[in-house]
Amino acid sequence: MLFNSIDFAIFIPIFFMIYWLVAKKLTVRNVFLLASSYLFYGWWDWRFLFLIAFSSIIDYTIGEKWVWKYKGVSTEGVVRSEGEDAREIISVNGILGMLIGTDTIPVADIVKPDKSETPMYDWPLEVGKKWKYEKKWTSQDGTKGTQSQDVEILSFKEETVEAGTFMAYTI
Repeated sequence: MLFNSIDFAIFIPIFFMIYWLVAKKLTVRNVFLLASSYLFYGWWDWRFLFLIAFSSIIDYTIGEKWVWKYKGVSTEGVVRSEGEDAREIISVNGILGMLIGTDTIPVADIVKPDKSETPMYDWPLEVGKKWKYEKKWTSQDGTKGTQSQDVEILSFKEETVEAGTFMAYTI
């Protein structure tokens, strides 16, 4: 099925009508979207459906975990901490959460912007610029505290990582 074909002109309005009818139920909507994608690509050449199904399964499996690398370096260039961490992502009552030990923390709480009277980054960034960042926090068990950091832009130089070489600030 090509985008400029009669088949597509019939497929797309039917798809959108059904999609918006099931839009209130996330699971049904996602299953419908996946099945419609398989139909769309299978219409072009059914032999590729196995490749797409395999890719969907692998992508879903990998997406269930968040993996990130971290590296803490002092101003003297000493590596204080370095490693890799993985967390499982689960759905609890339709809300995505990250398992940390025996606790489940909503992903929305992890990725939401910090609320602070002082900025985490003071834009525009320039070498030599200094500021103080402070944030109040509350842990899962109700413990409260304040995080305070004196921040300084040390350099702007080329950094090489797995994805390539980039110009980056050392903060």
